[in-house]
Amino acid sequence: MSQKGMEWPGLSAALAGFLPLRPDMRHLVPGAEGLIYTPTPYKYSYINQKSFALALVFAISAGLSALMWLTSAYDNAILKLVSIRDDIDTVFENWRYPPTKPRLFVYIFNYTNTEKFLEGKEMPKVREMGPYVFSEEMERINVVFNKNGTVTYQEVKRIQPLPNESNGTFDDMVLVPNIPYLTILNVASSADFAVQMLFSFFGSSSEVKPFLNVRVDDFIWGIRDNFFELLRKTKQFFGDEMKPFGFLAKRRGVHPDIITMYTGSRDLDTVGIITRWNGASKIGKWGNTTCDSMESTDGTMFPGRLAMKGEPLYVYAHSMCRRIPLRFNRTTLSKDGFPVQQYNVAEDMFDYSSAENSCFEYNGKYPMKGVFSNGPCQNGAPIYTSFPHFWKGDATLRQDVEGLNPDPEKHYSYFHIHQKLGIALRVRTRFQLNIVLKKPIHLKELSKLPKEVILPVGWLDFCESPFILLGKILQINDSESMKKCVDMRLGFLLLNP
Repeated sequence: MSQKGMEWPGLSAALAGFLPLRPDMRHLVPGAEGLIYTPTPYKYSYINQKSFALALVFAISAGLSALMWLTSAYDNAILKLVSIRDDIDTVFENWRYPPTKPRLFVYIFNYTNTEKFLEGKEMPKVREMGPYVFSEEMERINVVFNKNGTVTYQEVKRIQPLPNESNGTFDDMVLVPNIPYLTILNVASSADFAVQMLFSFFGSSSEVKPFLNVRVDDFIWGIRDNFFELLRKTKQFFGDEMKPFGFLAKRRGVHPDIITMYTGSRDLDTVGIITRWNGASKIGKWGNTTCDSMESTDGTMFPGRLAMKGEPLYVYAHSMCRRIPLRFNRTTLSKDGFPVQQYNVAEDMFDYSSAENSCFEYNGKYPMKGVFSNGPCQNGAPIYTSFPHFWKGDATLRQDVEGLNPDPEKHYSYFHIHQKLGIALRVRTRFQLNIVLKKPIHLKELSKLPKEVILPVGWLDFCESPFILLGKILQINDSESMKKCVDMRLGFLLLNP
């Protein structure tokens, strides 16, 4: 072996057209047209190492360039499939008018001992009734694509009862809290003696009761009792309009809110992110940057790269004036073979010892653990949101009301999101409506109440399996065909593992 290095003749041939040869690596040999230069056996020396390194760098650079080109093609294909756009009819139409019909399962708490409760002899007792089932269609209207890569629209929802799927009839009678009365009672309970006496007079003249016995259909769409009619006429006198309380009433019809979100046409990492709600870029109810942030989606799609990494995600809930936090749970496969990121609604979203929730202070105090004050969004009304049956709430909430049975399997909420596309494949959200009944000082008819208590009214189980883009856009009828069609048409996107 030479001290100058090891001879690798094969390597010389392999790199002959790739690397320039040094003059001292060539020698003269007789040729047909005279003396010509030919390569000597290749020697692995220091200079040869440098040349080889340069070749390796060149090869890697070429490979990276090709990879970057493929990545760009990958992103562009994803953008066309997932982003909100008006230049692909099928994509736009399925976003504007989603072909899915979510199910709404309504559960109502029927109070069984209101007389003894109001006499101060017992704590309230409830019996859960339902579910009463509905289907919901949503359409986006007044759609305007903006020059900054956003789209502005409103929503209209159509809700249809499904009596054959319901446990009970819509003519069932339920005894429920009188929401308008208890809302005004909440204001009057902290007012002076004269205001409470005036309130008591109005209540007596209209024979108002803290609890109403109503049909399920009226509970769902709007309760009109004597007290409501009195309030409606009073507000009408001052030029204001008042609509009756109905559990689903505000969901139905044209929503007045104007929503603006990123389309993702420019940057896939922003797809579906809400930028403005009624023109405002912040929630503006909490006086805190974190709690007033609107950076969230409507729950149908999320930035795919965030979902792929298991990063925290958020859904905006306008009725609460806050974002619903989603936390990554695990990666799995859907029944149709799609890679799924399972996210759960954060179980501590109503725990104010958490740093993320510490800014949800209202009127100088925090609600009890397990409930969230909707006051900032509901003109100060004593309305609270919780998980069903006060799951994950303070034990006092369940001790104050008999008949509650929190169950993690029945009462938690989750989102199953396509790992690479960020599309919600399955959504299940479960939230409960509650109202506070305060003990007024000067009202004789309620003077025997033991203490302030948070009364559960009912809860909504929202269930949707969108497949908005994966199934309907590709015009696939069954899940197995859908999987094959996606593999065939978009195989290079690696939709499946």
